[in-house]
Amino acid sequence: MDSEKLKTISLKELYLYYNNIDKNKNPEQAAIILELIKERENSSVEPVISLAKLSDRLLARLVDGVIFSPFIIVYFIFFTRITGIEDSPFGIESTIYYFLFTQVVFLLLNGYLLSARGQTIGKLLFKIKIVTLDDNSIPTFDHIYGLRYFLIFLISSIPVFGWIFGTVDPLFIFREDRRCLHDMIAGTRVIEV
Repeated sequence: MDSEKLKTISLKELYLYYNNIDKNKNPEQAAIILELIKERENSSVEPVISLAKLSDRLLARLVDGVIFSPFIIVYFIFFTRITGIEDSPFGIESTIYYFLFTQVVFLLLNGYLLSARGQTIGKLLFKIKIVTLDDNSIPTFDHIYGLRYFLIFLISSIPVFGWIFGTVDPLFIFREDRRCLHDMIAGTRVIEV
């Protein structure tokens, strides 16, 4: 990571970078990070954080949806063959299978990026990331996945209420802080990288 990008991350993330860098292989990078840590500790000024643009969030979500869609199509085409369930794809049992399937696919596609960088594939492409509201650090995996994705997927799977929630959730982005309902539940926001 170049020194300009290092200047924009939180002190907590600088500590993480410094602790994880191989100081023998990258002595110059380690020295830069250590110097930034010292500067930040002696100053109360944190880097300026820019909220992600609405257009970038929307386009990132569309990219994620396009990547995810083929898996959903395949699931519905082969639904009765895979599960052996003969009811409609909206029955209780089929909803459970669908929920589990989408979680596995979501984690395979985005699990590493969410854990390491606070990003999905779409967010990576549009240079935005999910951070905690309190200190702008990347949330822990259980926090980012559990509250921001799993819980929201779970709520969205509830017939009728889930559809209403799924409609209302993104409308909160038009508030001044640009935080959707899922951001408020998880205590996160999306910023530019």
